[in-house]
Amino acid sequence: MIPRSVTHHPCPYEAATSRPKEATDVLARIARLYHEVETPCANMTPEERRCFRQEHAAPLLAGIFQKIEELRRQTTPSEPLRKAIDYTLNQRKALCRYLEDGRLRPDNNLAENAITFCNLFPDQIFNEQRRQFSPTAAYYLI
Repeated sequence: MIPRSVTHHPCPYEAATSRPKEATDVLARIARLYHEVETPCANMTPEERRCFRQEHAAPLLAGIFQKIEELRRQTTPSEPLRKAIDYTLNQRKALCRYLEDGRLRPDNNLAENAITFCNLFPDQIFNEQRRQFSPTAAYYLI
């Protein structure tokens, strides 16, 4: 198992609303990773994807982290954006790990969606009255 992080921070709503202009700029840079890198390499082999990401995503990520470090100097420790920045900088190595392996995704959206489904529909996953697991419901998680 390869430990890696995700492109989420502790309080996304608070961080975005405390300094909307700065947060929007960083989020737009992250969106470029998806539009300019992940979309074109969606049908590539893992090795091709790794090479493509190293060539195209690595410079974008470097620019994102440069901007984040710049913003860190402009914020105070109590600001929600600063907390998100500190979290992101602490997770830098894990956030960049997907560049090293074309099988990894840049986010954990699939897992988050599955967890959300489990939280929204727990009775469909595990029938409490019968005390049994529902394979059909589990299939929909995949």
